[in-house]
Amino acid sequence: MAYYVEDEVRTMCESGVDSYLASKHKEHLAEGLETGLLGAFIGTVLTIGVSYLDSSNTIKMTHAWLPATIGFSSALVASYTTRTRDDESHIDDFNKVCDAVITDVEDNEESIN
Repeated sequence: MAYYVEDEVRTMCESGVDSYLASKHKEHLAEGLETGLLGAFIGTVLTIGVSYLDSSNTIKMTHAWLPATIGFSSALVASYTTRTRDDESHIDDFNKVCDAVITDVEDNEESIN
């Protein structure tokens, strides 16, 4: 298990900081879309529930697309606009981990020689 993680970290370090940031941006977008889908689902279910309970029929079941659209599109826009917000922190983390990995590799090479 430790070898797998070490190899994965070494591969990430070799691919560079741009690749690491791209993967972090994808993770951020995926999390935002998941949140948007959850919000859209909850809003849609509540709208459908209210439409069933509304005796005056002012809220129709066809109104359920509104919270779904608003929830998903707002989450998409928010995720896309904030995807680079933590880049400095991610770059610092990348440098710390990769510097430690490079130091460990150099120490292991020295002990072998």
